[in-house]
This record gives sequence, structure tokens and C-alpha cells, in this order.
Amino acid sequence: MTELIRSQLNIFFVMTLGGMAAGLVLDVFEAFSQIWCADKLGAAAAELTAWITVGFLVSEFMFFCDNGKVSFEGIMSFIAGLLLWKKCFCDILRPVGGDYGKEKFHRKSD
Repeated sequence: MTELIRSQLNIFFVMTLGGMAAGLVLDVFEAFSQIWCADKLGAAAAELTAWITVGFLVSEFMFFCDNGKVSFEGIMSFIAGLLLWKKCFCDILRPVGGDYGKEKFHRKSD
């Protein structure tokens, strides 16, 4: 295997994992905001924090892959990782808490 192929496979796998990590971060922040943020300002702050965290993740994964060079292969691999997260793993957080655990905080009256 040549060095070019090894480098491209490295970019593909690392950026795919980066896309999956970004999907996980977005879902965790969404679950957090639905449980703890009652007002719109708190939900907006959680959403902004989630996107800042994803931006940091993307930059770190790109720096690890190819010293921060933005390439078509890196972007497509990242999108493939996001789609893989949404297709296969997105519902992992939802079944555990139902509606993200809100029913635990509301007591039913008899």
C-alpha cells in the first residue's frame, strides 16, 4: 500500500469518526436542552454551545488528518459520518429516557 492510499484511508476513517462524534455531541446537547432548559434563551445558548463544540471537533479532526487542510474527501467523509450516526445510532439516547426523561419530573395526580 502506497503512502498516498494510506493517507487517504486515514483521512476517510478519521473524518467519518469525526462526523459520528459530531452527531453524538449534537444529540447530547439536544437531550440536555430538552431536559434542563425551560426557556428559549437557555435552549438557544445550548444550541450555540453545541455548534461551537462541533466546530472545535471538526477543526481538531481536520488538523489530525491532514494538518488542517480542507479537502473534498474530508468533507464527504465527515458528512458520511453524520449520516451514519443519524441512520444507525441516533435513537440510542431517545429510548432510554422516552421524551428525554421529562416524565420523571412531572408527578401524575390521582
